[in-house]
Amino acid sequence: MPDSPSLPASHEPVARRIKETGCFTFDDLEVIRSTFEKYDFAPNTPWDYFRDAFLLLPDWFDRNLDPLSEGYFHQQERLWREISGTDAPYDPFRDEKEAPRRNVDAIRFPGFFCRRDPLAVSEAAVRMERYLLRWRDAAV
Repeated sequence: MPDSPSLPASHEPVARRIKETGCFTFDDLEVIRSTFEKYDFAPNTPWDYFRDAFLLLPDWFDRNLDPLSEGYFHQQERLWREISGTDAPYDPFRDEKEAPRRNVDAIRFPGFFCRRDPLAVSEAAVRMERYLLRWRDAAV
């Protein structure tokens, strides 16, 4: 990325792949997290490699589960643990708690409302819409 800060050399291959494919996996979360921690969502920074990219759902993720079923609940808990990098179950009182913007890792703790940042909330809503549209198109 000319005229902008650069990523560490070890992150370049991952960043280029994500930029080219538009998607990332759980294995990429640390590269994304460390880039976000340093640059936030700022334009013309290495964050541009990841802008508009989405998480590829793992093979174990079943899109056909009934959202009101026990299986769906357990699957969402597993997805939360994979993203957050913890064995703790999701707890909205902890994971959605308001936090100062500078102390929130929005990649590992994607409870975006905790930032109380209108830009982060609106960007998350746009990402959810894109995800749902891709999911709908994949199902058709």
